[in-house]
Amino acid sequence: MKLKKLFIAVMVICMLSFSQSAFAITGIGDTRDTAIPISMCPPLTGCQGINLFLSNANDVDWFKWENNTGAARTINVVFQSPSNASYVIGATMMLNNHLYGTLYPKEHSPGQLLAFTYYVPAGATFYAVVEAKTFSSSSDQYTVAFMRIN
Repeated sequence: MKLKKLFIAVMVICMLSFSQSAFAITGIGDTRDTAIPISMCPPLTGCQGINLFLSNANDVDWFKWENNTGAARTINVVFQSPSNASYVIGATMMLNNHLYGTLYPKEHSPGQLLAFTYYVPAGATFYAVVEAKTFSSSSDQYTVAFMRIN
C-alpha cells in the first residue's frame, strides 16, 4: 500500500510538472469511435500529463488505449478538474466485442485531483471520457495522465 501511495504521489508531481498542451478540435475525441489514442507511460517513470479543455457544456473528450501487450495490465489514471469548474472522468473497456459500463469513480469539486486504477485484460481496449458536471469557460483546462502499473 505504501508503494501505491508513493507511486500516486510521483505520478501527480510528474503530471503537474511536465504537461503538454492540446486544443479542442471538433470531431476528434468527441465520441468513443473517434477517441484520442494515448500512450501509456511505463511503470515508475516520469509521465507527461495532457492538458485539454472542453469547448462547451456538452463537449466530451474520449481517450483510448489498446492493450496489445499480450498480458493483463493495471493502469493508473490521474485527473485534475479546472479550478473553477467541476469535471468528471469515467472509464470503460471493450473486450471480445462487449462494451462494459462506464465507471465514474468519484464526483469532483473544482480543482480536485483524482487518481484511480483500472484493470485491463490482454486484448481489451481501455476508454476514458471527460465531461463537465459544471461548466464555466472554454479556456478552463483539465489535466489527465495515464500510466501502466505493471
